[in-house]
Amino acid sequence: MNFRVEPKENKRYLLVDSISNRGSITYKNWFSVSKAKIEINPSKEFYTSKKSIWKSDFYIMQDEKAVLEFNFSWNGSVHINAYFDEQTKKYVLKKKGFWSSDCLLMDDNNHQICTIIPEYKWKNFKTSYQINSFSPLASIENDVLLLSIIHCITLINIMAVAVT
Repeated sequence: MNFRVEPKENKRYLLVDSISNRGSITYKNWFSVSKAKIEINPSKEFYTSKKSIWKSDFYIMQDEKAVLEFNFSWNGSVHINAYFDEQTKKYVLKKKGFWSSDCLLMDDNNHQICTIIPEYKWKNFKTSYQINSFSPLASIENDVLLLSIIHCITLINIMAVAVT
């Protein structure tokens, strides 16, 4: 199944599939991208929470419970722990290659789950994302995971700009 994440307005991205709008991520303001709210249809809300002011690691929370945990690694990969079920699922988000802006989401057995391909549009100076999945991703948990990954990629890009 393929998804798209499209920028809407100034501070909002929509997750859409071929049929419908699946959810959105909204930033409170552009100067604080660490604060975002994720809304999944129908009426499920999640929000970001930083672990510490000194780290870029963060949580995705639902009703004061962490459902996703993102840990940035020194080599550019991001380790993700999902706590939706009784069992913890582990994922790794990494760049496809050194010169590539495409990303891969892999499970803890190194099976590819999906690729995320950014598409920058010079006309409106915004980036949309094409998500190509290798397995069915049709649950609320996966929608939250996909929107959180877009948030994660945004943070990586901002950190890369700050370093240069």
